[in-house]
Amino acid sequence: MIDAGKKCTACGACKQVCPVACITMQEDENGFLKPIINTEQCIGCNRCLTVCPIEMPLQEVRSKAYAVVSRNLDFLSAATSGGAFGVIASFVIENGGVVYGCAYGEALKPMHMRVETKSALEIFFGSKYIQSDTGETFVSAQRDLKENKLVLFSGTPCQIAGLKAFLGKEYDNLLTVDLICHGVPSYAYFRKYLDGLEEKEKMVITDFSFRSKKNRGWSVNGTFLGYQQNYNRKKEKKLNNCDSYYYSYFLEGDIYRESCYTCKYATLQRVGDFTLGDFWGAEGADLPFSVKKGCSLVLVNTNKANDVFPKLNFLCQEISIEDACKFNGQLNKPTKVSARREELLRQYREFSSQEIEKFYKKNNKKKIFIKKLKNLIPVSIKNVILKMRYARRKQ
Repeated sequence: MIDAGKKCTACGACKQVCPVACITMQEDENGFLKPIINTEQCIGCNRCLTVCPIEMPLQEVRSKAYAVVSRNLDFLSAATSGGAFGVIASFVIENGGVVYGCAYGEALKPMHMRVETKSALEIFFGSKYIQSDTGETFVSAQRDLKENKLVLFSGTPCQIAGLKAFLGKEYDNLLTVDLICHGVPSYAYFRKYLDGLEEKEKMVITDFSFRSKKNRGWSVNGTFLGYQQNYNRKKEKKLNNCDSYYYSYFLEGDIYRESCYTCKYATLQRVGDFTLGDFWGAEGADLPFSVKKGCSLVLVNTNKANDVFPKLNFLCQEISIEDACKFNGQLNKPTKVSARREELLRQYREFSSQEIEKFYKKNNKKKIFIKKLKNLIPVSIKNVILKMRYARRKQ
């Protein structure tokens, strides 16, 4: 194994740069991907070590922050928040480019994929709270760049850092989008959760939305779609996030990979041309447009992004960096490591999904009750509270 230690983010740069393809990304005992070297094939070139972005310094950036809502109602409806990614990606496609992003592959495994049509962009829409495998997309993106195609590559900051380290040079025809990332659980942990949900619901799940606007609008409530056993018709069901141990452990930072807790990219010194996230609290910010269907936070970090931004088809309003950071703590510091992490990962290794769920419900009764109460609060009252918080902060 490459000795990246606890800092390894599994960006995949080392695997993709290897000239003899002797590196594979394999799951460790907790399901997290790690680079493994086949020592019999290795030629000792050390390119895997020199390409690793872990110790590479971050460049200073002076970002501008914007609240953004897509004018394209289809993008807005399908998006997690304000549809900013769809607008940027659509612009790239319209200018003859290609887009790389995270989509579900076989067995709902998040994989980075490439598309070149606007109709195909929808596979990237929606948050996926799982680590994506970049596969060979750095190699593919480099090939597109050398063919002078406009390329948009989106991912977590560590993945964007890995791409840039792999490329080894700046490309004028490359646009990058990094996400405001809390941290990533493993696909293996999610798959165990999904298997338990399928057994409980007696269905084969074919799609999973962590945050669907069909379930209480712009929020953290999801849906899942699949075939019920013994039936040939699809059925969509709302996910009760109050009772979901995966949701709870993700949102509280309990089951991320180890490097997430010391993430050097959890800062305003961004690696992407654009940074995208949710503009939580937008309802209280007195914006000149409606945010009822969601609102994105967009940081414009580079001259390249600044040139593109005015050409994008969305409603926008510049906001302060302070407002941008208020409800996005990962722009200031990484998630604090959870005292429960080791125990919860042990449960992943040793328990069934049903046993994990039973443990969660037994030991979090008060927390679950409070979540259910919060879900009963009308959106109008929540908006009043948000406006009061904004007004108090600006006094």
